[in-house]
Amino acid sequence: MRSADELHAGSPTYPFWLNLEGRPLDPDLWKEGRPSRPAAVRQWYRFRPVPRFADPFVEAARALVLIDTLIWPAACQRHVDPSFAAPNLDVVAWFHRLAHGSEWLLADASAPIAEGGLVGGTVRIWSQDRRLVASGGAQLLCLPGTPPAPRLTRPLASTSRSGSASP
Repeated sequence: MRSADELHAGSPTYPFWLNLEGRPLDPDLWKEGRPSRPAAVRQWYRFRPVPRFADPFVEAARALVLIDTLIWPAACQRHVDPSFAAPNLDVVAWFHRLAHGSEWLLADASAPIAEGGLVGGTVRIWSQDRRLVASGGAQLLCLPGTPPAPRLTRPLASTSRSGSASP
């Protein structure tokens, strides 16, 4: 499975995404010119530069960050070139177990409703050994206008920054 860094080398990105190595199940997930598709994102993520943590609260925060972040990318699969931004109004997370042995987390995010200026969605986080780690959701407020432009360009590299080919 190719990383997002490999698939989109040289493409603009936001600084936040450099904290994560992503491996989309669908390599066309963020392909330029893609058609509108179901509002869902399924992708493996590994945090950079440290992939996992000994402290159980910080370890659980890995799942929380993904739950808090991925509703908007899921909604953007349906709305390919949105002319609005959508900050979170709230986030809820249920922690089922720690993923101590799993550097990689599979995020399964969907945003099944976007209406009246609101986007709602859910995210499930799975470990490499197929155990549900956390689940949750968020509601976003859609604001008209052009979202901020990406400020960085993904590095041109033939291999991932972390060097691991898993999951």
